Amino acid sequence: PPQGVKDSFNRLMTGFYQDLKQFIVLHYCLSNRDDSDFWRNAQATVEHCDWLKSQLDVWQHKICEFQDLAGAFSTGFTDENYRFILYGMQHYPKLQMNLSATESQQIYDQLARMSENALQNTLPHINYLKQLNL
Repeated sequence: PPQGVKDSFNRLMTGFYQDLKQFIVLHYCLSNRDDSDFWRNAQATVEHCDWLKSQLDVWQHKICEFQDLAGAFSTGFTDENYRFILYGMQHYPKLQMNLSATESQQIYDQLARMSENALQNTLPHINYLKQLNL
């Protein structure tokens, strides 16, 4: 194949493996375990991922979004995948929400109404399965 095809393939594969490495390191570098040398050294693994290290700082001040992850290569993980790990490891953004208590309550009330509406208009899982005749 022409060199351009080889270069394109190598760039995509390098990006894919970097993405995979960063997602795995994310699981370890945010751990607060310290019950063995392995876990005491796990947080330092982020030192080998410059992009992830800088993004962790960014994600202290904003929500992790797909645009943060989109690059010139295909990613196997979405912003949701990253948020599951970030938030599961207590790495939350420090957002400034300038809402009054009344505005916040209105938002929660609207979400409660939407949740109730979804429950009222959705079959319970067991009924859905029965409907399929499985």
